[in-house]
Amino acid sequence: MQAMKKKRLSPRTIMHLRGILRRALNRALRHDLVIRNVVTLADLPDEPARYVPKFLDVDEARAFLLAVSGDARGAVGPRPDDRLASR
Repeated sequence: MQAMKKKRLSPRTIMHLRGILRRALNRALRHDLVIRNVVTLADLPDEPARYVPKFLDVDEARAFLLAVSGDARGAVGPRPDDRLASR
Protein backbone atom coordinates (compact mmCIF):
# COMPACT_ATOMS: atom_id res chain seq x y z
CA MET A 1 0.00 0.00 0.00
CA GLN A 2 2.92 2.33 0.69
CA ALA A 3 4.16 1.87 -2.88
CA MET A 4 0.75 2.95 -4.17
CA LYS A 5 0.88 6.08 -2.01
CA LYS A 6 4.33 6.91 -3.38
CA LYS A 7 2.91 6.71 -6.93
CA ARG A 8 0.45 9.42 -5.83
CA LEU A 9 -2.66 7.33 -6.36
CA SER A 10 -5.77 8.75 -4.77
CA PRO A 11 -7.07 7.15 -1.57
CA ARG A 12 -10.15 5.94 -3.41
CA THR A 13 -8.02 4.24 -6.10
CA ILE A 14 -5.95 2.56 -3.41
CA MET A 15 -9.13 1.33 -1.72
CA HIS A 16 -10.40 -0.10 -5.03
CA LEU A 17 -7.10 -1.86 -5.71
CA ARG A 18 -7.00 -3.20 -2.16
CA GLY A 19 -10.49 -4.64 -2.65
CA ILE A 20 -9.46 -6.38 -5.85
CA LEU A 21 -6.36 -7.87 -4.21
CA ARG A 22 -8.33 -8.91 -1.12
CA ARG A 23 -10.96 -10.73 -3.20
CA ALA A 24 -8.31 -12.45 -5.32
CA LEU A 25 -6.36 -13.64 -2.28
CA ASN A 26 -9.56 -14.78 -0.53
CA ARG A 27 -10.29 -16.94 -3.57
CA ALA A 28 -6.72 -18.29 -3.52
CA LEU A 29 -7.13 -18.99 0.20
CA ARG A 30 -10.29 -21.06 -0.47
CA HIS A 31 -8.35 -23.11 -3.04
CA ASP A 32 -5.41 -23.61 -0.64
CA LEU A 33 -3.04 -21.70 -2.92
CA VAL A 34 -1.96 -19.36 -0.09
CA ILE A 35 -1.99 -19.82 3.66
CA ARG A 36 -2.93 -16.24 4.61
CA ASN A 37 -4.50 -13.20 3.02
CA VAL A 38 -1.92 -10.54 3.84
CA VAL A 39 -4.02 -7.77 2.31
CA THR A 40 -6.20 -7.84 5.42
CA LEU A 41 -3.12 -6.77 7.43
CA ALA A 42 -2.54 -3.58 5.42
CA ASP A 43 -3.79 -0.27 6.77
CA LEU A 44 -6.47 1.49 4.78
CA PRO A 45 -5.78 5.03 3.60
CA ASP A 46 -7.83 7.84 5.09
CA GLU A 47 -11.27 8.17 3.55
CA PRO A 48 -11.14 10.80 0.81
CA ALA A 49 -13.00 14.02 1.50
CA ARG A 50 -16.43 14.13 -0.04
CA TYR A 51 -17.02 16.71 -2.74
CA VAL A 52 -19.51 19.32 -1.62
CA PRO A 53 -20.84 21.35 -4.55
CA LYS A 54 -21.09 25.11 -4.16
CA PHE A 55 -23.93 27.00 -5.76
CA LEU A 56 -24.35 30.66 -6.55
CA ASP A 57 -27.02 32.54 -4.65
CA VAL A 58 -29.38 34.84 -6.57
CA ASP A 59 -27.19 37.94 -6.20
CA GLU A 60 -24.05 36.06 -7.29
CA ALA A 61 -25.87 34.61 -10.32
CA ARG A 62 -27.09 38.07 -11.35
CA ALA A 63 -23.57 39.50 -10.97
CA PHE A 64 -22.17 36.65 -13.06
CA LEU A 65 -24.74 37.11 -15.82
CA LEU A 66 -24.10 40.85 -15.84
CA ALA A 67 -20.34 40.28 -16.06
CA VAL A 68 -20.58 37.88 -19.02
CA SER A 69 -23.38 39.61 -20.90
CA GLY A 70 -20.85 41.38 -23.15
CA ASP A 71 -18.70 38.28 -23.62
CA ALA A 72 -17.73 37.83 -27.29
CA ARG A 73 -18.17 34.06 -27.01
CA GLY A 74 -21.89 34.47 -26.37
CA ALA A 75 -21.91 32.98 -22.85
CA VAL A 76 -25.52 34.11 -22.48
CA GLY A 77 -27.96 33.16 -25.20
CA PRO A 78 -27.88 30.59 -27.98
CA ARG A 79 -24.61 29.36 -29.44
CA PRO A 80 -23.85 30.44 -33.03
CA ASP A 81 -24.57 26.94 -34.34
CA ASP A 82 -27.93 26.93 -32.58
CA ARG A 83 -28.91 30.20 -34.26
CA LEU A 84 -28.01 28.81 -37.69
CA ALA A 85 -29.95 25.58 -37.09
CA SER A 86 -33.13 27.42 -36.15
CA ARG A 87 -33.37 29.24 -39.52
